[in-house]
Amino acid sequence: MVSTQRQPQQTSTSVGTATPEQYGIEAFKGCMPIFETLKDEQRLKILVQLIKHGSMSVGQLIDESELSPPAVSHHLKLLLQVHIVSYKKQGTKRIYKPELTRAAAELQRLVDAMTEGQACVDAMHAQRMKEENNG
Repeated sequence: MVSTQRQPQQTSTSVGTATPEQYGIEAFKGCMPIFETLKDEQRLKILVQLIKHGSMSVGQLIDESELSPPAVSHHLKLLLQVHIVSYKKQGTKRIYKPELTRAAAELQRLVDAMTEGQACVDAMHAQRMKEENNG
């Protein structure tokens, strides 16, 4: 059995040592490959089919998508590169399945950075309002 699952990459900055700005930038950078890959409607449709069915062979994906075999293979390769899908071999077939845990972790990291950023903005705004009212 061939597995394409990989462990999440460690970034050069971590939450504990990075400034909020660095953390936010790293969080956005971590999500860019996901966004770039899923902006293509055909890849998004393939991913939705995999989520709907749990796992599918390339032939089943071709039948569902009505794309050519080379096009489906190309889209699957790109989805594999960003770790959104994985596959296992069954005989001569590759069975693909969605692998969303890593992408969800990257997206959660972005949500956390944005939430932290908004909290900083809110605190600065409240401080300015307080200073204006006391001034």
